[in-house]
Amino acid sequence: MNFTYKDIGFWMLIIGGLGLFLYGITLISKTLKRLTGNKLRKIIDGCSKNRFTGLLTGAGFTAAVQSSGATSALSIGLVRAGSMTLEQAIPIIIGANIGTTITAFIVSIPIMEYMPVFVLIGSVIVMLATRKRMQDIGDLFFSIGLIFLGLWIVQQNLELIAAESFFIDLFVFLANNPWLGLLLGAILTALLQSSSAVVGVIQGIYAASIIAFRLDPSITAISLFGVLPIVFGSNIGSTSTALIASIGGSKDAKRVALFHLFFNLCGALVFMILLYPCKPLIINSYEWKIDAKLQLALSHLLFNMVASIIFLPLTKIMCKLMRKIVPGEDKINSLVAIKELDAGSLKKFPSEGIRLAKEQVVVMFSYTKTMLETINVYINKPNKEDASFVYDIESRIDSIDRNLNEYLLQADKGELSDYDLRNYARVMKACKDIERIGDYGNELMNFYEGASERKEKINENTKQIFIHANEIALALVIDTIDVFVNEDKQKALDLIKNRRFEISKLDEYISKHYDDIKNNGKNKVQYIDLVFVDILNSYERIYSHCSNIAKLFATDKNYRLSVSEEEHFNEMSNRY
Repeated sequence: MNFTYKDIGFWMLIIGGLGLFLYGITLISKTLKRLTGNKLRKIIDGCSKNRFTGLLTGAGFTAAVQSSGATSALSIGLVRAGSMTLEQAIPIIIGANIGTTITAFIVSIPIMEYMPVFVLIGSVIVMLATRKRMQDIGDLFFSIGLIFLGLWIVQQNLELIAAESFFIDLFVFLANNPWLGLLLGAILTALLQSSSAVVGVIQGIYAASIIAFRLDPSITAISLFGVLPIVFGSNIGSTSTALIASIGGSKDAKRVALFHLFFNLCGALVFMILLYPCKPLIINSYEWKIDAKLQLALSHLLFNMVASIIFLPLTKIMCKLMRKIVPGEDKINSLVAIKELDAGSLKKFPSEGIRLAKEQVVVMFSYTKTMLETINVYINKPNKEDASFVYDIESRIDSIDRNLNEYLLQADKGELSDYDLRNYARVMKACKDIERIGDYGNELMNFYEGASERKEKINENTKQIFIHANEIALALVIDTIDVFVNEDKQKALDLIKNRRFEISKLDEYISKHYDDIKNNGKNKVQYIDLVFVDILNSYERIYSHCSNIAKLFATDKNYRLSVSEEEHFNEMSNRY
């Protein structure tokens, strides 16, 4: 059935095609991240030591996952976790803008109408696949096909109205009012959360207009002067992802998001000003022999390359400016710094290597102590900054856990003395228990923040139960640190005994809680009543993980990893 632009079916095809394109972009990003696991995260974390490698890393990562938003969000996450500085994140953000132009070049491929066959290939692979990795490969083919299919549907239909007067008048109006085009590009990208979608559609419109002009020279063709402001605006709109990711984050995370906006806004303004003197050169771009879509792709790349060349040398100045605009220091900066572990020291001087690993476990312990102290403050007076601080601490604990796993698995256990082997096993076991304590601390903050967001007031009796449980958890963590550092057998035995007593008290609180709900016959049960048991169970698990560590020192037996434990830790390392 043939539609005209006056039919609803015509516009439904355009909307549906755009939906397929957006889903394809989202799916290819998720699939590539699954296929690469945490390798890309490790690369982006490890290759940001100077601004040039940071730029290349940001560009490469964005080109790989097809999303500058994913790169900016990941960079902000690493900054929030304290494992990346503002100075390291800014070059990555700059590079992300270069990497995002790859989609425009992909769309410029002149065989686009044949690419939807990838949808069929991907579907067949997914249907026949028996392994997760093959399913991911099928999703990759499927998403590539969707990207081209979606754009092809949009562009085929837009070609039908390229010669219509209202369509031509719209772009003539935008050419006469380029600042409105800039605003339109920014708004559309912020709404669609994809600059690639906006640029891809504009490429289709621009190409369709030039095709219509060549078929009928009496038709007014769209020029680069009319569409480039929309492309510049799409770069501004793409910063919305970073701004959203920074909400409730650390001050440095907010600075990264602010720089992303500042960078793209300044770049767009500079190019908008340069657009006017260049008007005589680009007003007749429809006469150029270069493919219309490629013209826009090259323009998009030029815009981001020039902006990057201008801003990259100014990284330090930009950092100072962002710190003036967003003043103050983050709580995360007050934490003990994470030291890098050198595998060479573990191989050449095993005793020293194990000692350094033990120091990192103590740092993990200090983080859980700070986490529980902050939760205690939050119970009495909830605030977003403390909640964000706890989440950042948990990310740091996970980071140390990953590093320790990779580090310790490189040890040649044949070179370790009995004492070092015992410490090796204790460090391996302890870091896992501490990582779980961090997870439960994160979970507790989720529960408490949930009550705060619902504006529920916790009654005084319940609050005192939570405060008592949290203070016991804090005391046990402090005692466990002492046991771990000093290898105090008696204190370890006392801790294990104390844990049993405190868990019995938590069980009494839970029994009484159920009795109160049953006997009082509340008409309305609050959120905090529903998660009361979950909260106390989380504290019980923290007590138990402290006890697990104490058990490593509460016996005269030389503890070593069993074969099954070795296999377990090796499997866990594969997650990283």
